[in-house]
Amino acid sequence: MYEIVKICEKHGNLFTNDAYKENRKNGLYLRCKNCAKENIEKFKIKHPGRNNESGRRSRNKHYEKLRWVTIKKKFGISKDDYEKLSIIQNHLCAICFKPEKAKDRKGRGVSKFLCVDHSHITKKIRGLLYRNCNAGIGNLYDSIEYLESAIKYLKTSK
Repeated sequence: MYEIVKICEKHGNLFTNDAYKENRKNGLYLRCKNCAKENIEKFKIKHPGRNNESGRRSRNKHYEKLRWVTIKKKFGISKDDYEKLSIIQNHLCAICFKPEKAKDRKGRGVSKFLCVDHSHITKKIRGLLYRNCNAGIGNLYDSIEYLESAIKYLKTSK
């Protein structure tokens, strides 16, 4: 295999390809790993707190607020309406009965919000669904015929 030799964009030194981080788009970055580290350190000094816990908390608060604003705008229901609907469903998906709070791959309990499911024709809210269940119904165009056909297919393909 051939070894690639590149010139670092910043200081002009020649390096082999193992001195560069891989770039998914087009091969290797223009700067060597050392220059990339220097840039990261400069960024941390210039922007203190960008990557720490307080920054994460403020982003999460912003996400929470944005989530409820979006639900209100898109479906016309408030956070309280959502909570009432969730209580009626025992905080479970109406299709697969998975809980709103689920375990991630590392075994931590993380909040996985249920999606607001609605009819695209009448715009009426039908309930709260797990993301995959909501996508499944949407991908089958909310069609009972397609769902029945999918059930037949699954039964025959065992």
